Amino acid sequence: MAAQKAFLLTKDQCPHCEHLKQFLALALRNHYQDCFDYVHQTNHAEQFATLVSKHGIKETPALIMGDDVLQGFAPQATLNFLIKHFGKRP
Repeated sequence: MAAQKAFLLTKDQCPHCEHLKQFLALALRNHYQDCFDYVHQTNHAEQFATLVSKHGIKETPALIMGDDVLQGFAPQATLNFLIKHFGKRP
């Protein structure tokens, strides 16, 4: 069985989305790259809308794992979320 992945909601012209992507790629050296299903507002409009409605998302980026949601971007909160759900450190 494949490992469960978190949803990562992003959209165009979202500076915080870009900061999160850079943080994941550079600071965390893509250590968690296989942990996400990326859901872009335009490219995956229906799935994006469903997740926003279900979880009450007010801002992007948003990480969703089960019922646990992290909105916006803060490096330490993001790292804590990843360690909590994926149990590994970069």
